[in-house]
Amino acid sequence: MGENPRELKGREIAENGNQIKRVNPLAYTVKSQNGNGAYSILKDGSEWKCSCPDHTHRNVKCKHIWAVEFSLALRESRQPNRSCTCPDSRLPRLRI
Repeated sequence: MGENPRELKGREIAENGNQIKRVNPLAYTVKSQNGNGAYSILKDGSEWKCSCPDHTHRNVKCKHIWAVEFSLALRESRQPNRSCTCPDSRLPRLRI
């Protein structure tokens, strides 16, 4: 079975850079790939909603939603391990 073309395009968008803008943790904008504006991606409960025609008319997970999800995963993978070792070895490692 072949790969989902929307997923593949979403990955390309996320990896391309400067295509996704984080408005807040529950809202993003993703530039239109034809160069005409941008689409709003909003978290609605546990699901993402996009203002693009593909999502609104076909009710599918569009490339813009995929792009936001890939972007979030990439952001999380780049987070440094934020723990430190205390000088006194009897104390536990602290999470900052």
